Amino acid sequence: PAIFSARAATEGAHATAAAPTGAALLGWAAARYREFDDPFAAFHGGVRFGAAVPVGPDGKACAPMPKLFMAPKRERAGGIGEDRRIDGTVRIGHPKPKNDGETPVQYAEVKKAPFVARTGYAVNPARGQRLRTATTDGRAAEGQLFGYEHLAAEDRREFAALLEREGDSVSDDDWARLIGAFAGRTLRLGRARGTSYGGEYECAAEPGAEAPETVPRGAKRLRVLAMSDLALADEYGTPCVEPDCGMFGLPPARFIGADSALSMRRWAPWNAKLQARDVERQVIEAGSVLTFQLDKALDEDLPARAAVGLWREAGLGQIWIAPPFLAGESGAKPRFDRPGEAQSTEGRAAPGDGELSALAEWCEAQLRRREEREHD
Repeated sequence: PAIFSARAATEGAHATAAAPTGAALLGWAAARYREFDDPFAAFHGGVRFGAAVPVGPDGKACAPMPKLFMAPKRERAGGIGEDRRIDGTVRIGHPKPKNDGETPVQYAEVKKAPFVARTGYAVNPARGQRLRTATTDGRAAEGQLFGYEHLAAEDRREFAALLEREGDSVSDDDWARLIGAFAGRTLRLGRARGTSYGGEYECAAEPGAEAPETVPRGAKRLRVLAMSDLALADEYGTPCVEPDCGMFGLPPARFIGADSALSMRRWAPWNAKLQARDVERQVIEAGSVLTFQLDKALDEDLPARAAVGLWREAGLGQIWIAPPFLAGESGAKPRFDRPGEAQSTEGRAAPGDGELSALAEWCEAQLRRREEREHD
């Protein structure tokens, strides 16, 4: 089991992140700090250690579940069907109320899985909890327990993280040393490694094969998905939670709060080398969606993936501009890729993630049609 701090709790239950963090990968490589010709460039801005995300059954990296995905409130499924895919009741944002006198359906954020694949497959890495005796000055505290939440080792799930060089500040030799710190090695990541925690991950490194995506020309409204936590800063370097189009490299645009969904958190990460906490970070959480209305239609190629804000070397600031499943008006259904390439492979899919039978698929389709008629 592995623990990646979601917040710096000192009392009560401890929550873990749903996947290994970019800071954990940075820390693993930084243990070889003295082996590099220019370690400052490698570990202080020259390389981005991307946050890890699960690999879906289609063999591609998932995205955080957008907080703009809404499902009917109090529904048992919570927007995720028995086949573990986003069902037909989910909408992008809040649908417009009807004028037929009926009580409008209330919607709430889809929260039952933290990740989603391009095929609409909801991925939820298995987590567990353990209780330990609290200590005071190295001795057991009477009548006090401390709870740990962890990623379960039995899940055997595959995660993917992207390492990127920014410019030419890191030499080819140092880049090769960096890849060598991961390729073919067993990484022991996470906190509490002196106890039974500290998950072991078999690591393989290979070059990125996908061509860079671009935002479609002619678009006037762009939704930006936070692929990791965003630590935005204004022109003076002060932490800022009020988004501006310039922070994301967009043309002149207006922020549309009514078509956005954000959540915030703050924490101070622990630096094991210095044995002290780092400066507190105030961030927009991964999965948040920020919508901008452009002053004029986009008439130039714009990269769909980018990194913005502070602490990009530790996996923060990763964004996806105009992901296909967030296209459409508010209240529309998300559009996903066809699930024909879905496969169940050991390490890529959790137990029970297999395909449905033909009869079960037909029953699911009938159920979705009935639900759509009830809500339309």
